Amino acid sequence: MSDMNGLEARLRLPSTPEWDAFHDSVLDHRKRLERALRREVVHDARSARCRLQNLAVRDLADEALCQTLDEWRSKPSGTPPFEWMLKRGLHLLDEALDREALAAESRHEERSEEQRLHEFNLTRDDEERARWLEVAGLARGADDEAFAETGDGESCQFDRLTSPPDTSCPDARMQQAETILELDRALLRLPELRRRAVAHRFLDGLDLGEVAFLLDLEEHEVEVELTSALRTLRDDLRPTR
Repeated sequence: MSDMNGLEARLRLPSTPEWDAFHDSVLDHRKRLERALRREVVHDARSARCRLQNLAVRDLADEALCQTLDEWRSKPSGTPPFEWMLKRGLHLLDEALDREALAAESRHEERSEEQRLHEFNLTRDDEERARWLEVAGLARGADDEAFAETGDGESCQFDRLTSPPDTSCPDARMQQAETILELDRALLRLPELRRRAVAHRFLDGLDLGEVAFLLDLEEHEVEVELTSALRTLRDDLRPTR
C-alpha cells in the first residue's frame, strides 16, 4: 500500500501537455519498459553467468519509472519521456547484471536458447511475439530502405507471416515459435550495438532519433548499423535449399 501511495504522490505533478500525455499512458509505458528490459536480459551475455531469479526485472522497471517521475523536472527538453525512462532502466539493468555476474564468477549455469525463450515467455506474449514475427519477415525480405520512416513520421509496416497470434492454430503456433527461435539465434550472433539497434528500432518501435539517443549515436550511424544488421539477418534467415 505504501508503494502505491508513493506512486500516486509522484503522479501529482503540475500539468503540462507532455506530462499529461505521459501520465495518461503511464501503465502502457511501464509494461513496454519491462518488456524491453526482459529482452535485454535474454540477450545479454552476462546473464549466462547469473542466477536469473536474482534479477528482478519488474523491480528495475518500477525503479526506473520512479526515478523518471522524481526527476521529471530535470528531463532535457525535447527528450521523449519513454526513451528517457528506458535509458534509466537500461542503466539500472547494466548495474544489476554486473553485480550478479561478479557474484557468479565461480558459478556457471548452462541455459539453452529454448529454455531462455521459455523462461521469459516471449512466445506467450501475443504483442511481443507478433513483433518478432514481423522482424523475421522484414529480415527475410530486407533491403537498405526497410527501416526508413514514411513521410508522415510513422514507422513502416511489416509483412505478417501468419494469421494474428491470438487466432492462430496450434500448428501455426509451433511454426511461429520455431521462427522466433531462429531469429533469436540470429540476433545473438550480431555485434551488441547492432543487436540493440535492431531491438530498439523494430521490437520497441522507436524511431531513428530515439534509437540514436539510447545508443549515444548519430542518426546516420544508426542507419548504418541497421542496414548492416538486416543484411546479416537476411543471410542467417535465408532458407537452406
